[in-house]
Amino acid sequence: MELLVQTRGTKLLTNLTGVDGSMEAQELQGMSMPRLWKMAVNLGVSKKGNKTELVERLLEAREEQDILEGLKQKMTMFEKTKEELKALIESASKLAPRFQEKKKALEQSIGQDQQKIGKIDDLTAKLSGQKEQLQEEAKQSREQISEIDRQIAFLSQTKTLMP
Repeated sequence: MELLVQTRGTKLLTNLTGVDGSMEAQELQGMSMPRLWKMAVNLGVSKKGNKTELVERLLEAREEQDILEGLKQKMTMFEKTKEELKALIESASKLAPRFQEKKKALEQSIGQDQQKIGKIDDLTAKLSGQKEQLQEEAKQSREQISEIDRQIAFLSQTKTLMP
């Protein structure tokens, strides 16, 4: 059941589930004025005016009360979510020092690895120089072997020419 209720210069189309969840506008209209006045006092509504005006105020008050209850429930849910987020943030903030320690350890490890790389580069340069020197020595040794082979061959030929 819907009722057009005018309040403070505005018109509201209200779905009437009624006062206390089950009473409808017709039931309120069927009640005595003393009972309506008592309901008005309980809801904090003015008792003044005729029955129709009082019923309209009661329905409006009930609607406002329902809205407030909905807001209270949402506020409760919000507070619960806020507490859960606070707990998550606290938990995450406890992880930050561990991450800092791990970061520091990794930075130290990187520094040590870079020092090792520098040493390897130095050793590589030294070994490269020694390699070139050894290659030069091997070339000279081959040339000496070739010279010795020529001398041996010459001596062998000279020996065969001699009687």
